[in-house]
Amino acid sequence: MPKIGAECTQIFISPPQQWFQNQAQGLLPSSKRSDEEIGLKNLVAIHANDSKTEYKSNRDRHENIGEGFIGKEGFENMVNHPALAEIPFILEVPGFTDNGPDSENVAILKSLIHN
Repeated sequence: MPKIGAECTQIFISPPQQWFQNQAQGLLPSSKRSDEEIGLKNLVAIHANDSKTEYKSNRDRHENIGEGFIGKEGFENMVNHPALAEIPFILEVPGFTDNGPDSENVAILKSLIHN
């Protein structure tokens, strides 16, 4: 099976059936079936971005971490989920000064990690 990346907003706005039991979970597989069908072992990166639009809206609009409908709680669940612990999160956000990924988004994401 090929290696894959996942984008938070795209999965949030148009989720495969086996992902997201609810939006506060963030990008989490909701069953063993998701691992069997997608293969978490094949997931090599997560594009981290919040969503300007509602769950299942089918509109891909990126927002800064914690500023959209996924929210800080959703990202906190993602960055602390054991299945995602070794997967890099790559920021794909507008940035707080509209210049793309910035140190503020990095700091927010890091602040959510429990260790």
